[in-house]
Amino acid sequence: MNNKRSLIIVALFVIIIIFAGYFIKKNVYYGAGGIGNLKMYEFNISSDKLKFAVNETFKKHPELQLPYDAIYKNDNFSTVCYVKFENKEYALGFNYYNDSTFLKENPEKSILVLIQGNYYGKVLLRDGELSESDKTSIIEAFEDKFINKLNQEIGGLGK
Repeated sequence: MNNKRSLIIVALFVIIIIFAGYFIKKNVYYGAGGIGNLKMYEFNISSDKLKFAVNETFKKHPELQLPYDAIYKNDNFSTVCYVKFENKEYALGFNYYNDSTFLKENPEKSILVLIQGNYYGKVLLRDGELSESDKTSIIEAFEDKFINKLNQEIGGLGK
């Protein structure tokens, strides 16, 4: 009888661990964006359409392209944009969130992650390396000069 009870307790424990892991993994992308990321932006279009919209945004707004990008070659992000905002110049690195579980469960959603940023010409920094005022300025600059243009492009794509 004790063996049966022990077996039931172990089985329940394993089931609880499996469910807890599933729910933690399933909802992890709704957080602040992972270690050091500045901000995540969710879009109601597929990741392929988001990548297309980003490319079109750069084509239509060449001022967002870096004047010189050799100093920003880095594997931590896929794209760096350049923005002027409130008399300051910024370089901002972002990437596409490509967790396979998220993409499979949300085929018509995509997430763009602002990973790093700094004043143009300086090393790009992550969240924990920036002061709160610099972080706020970087996010405002990214949203005002890039995300707003990207949203206009996405609006023109339809679903």
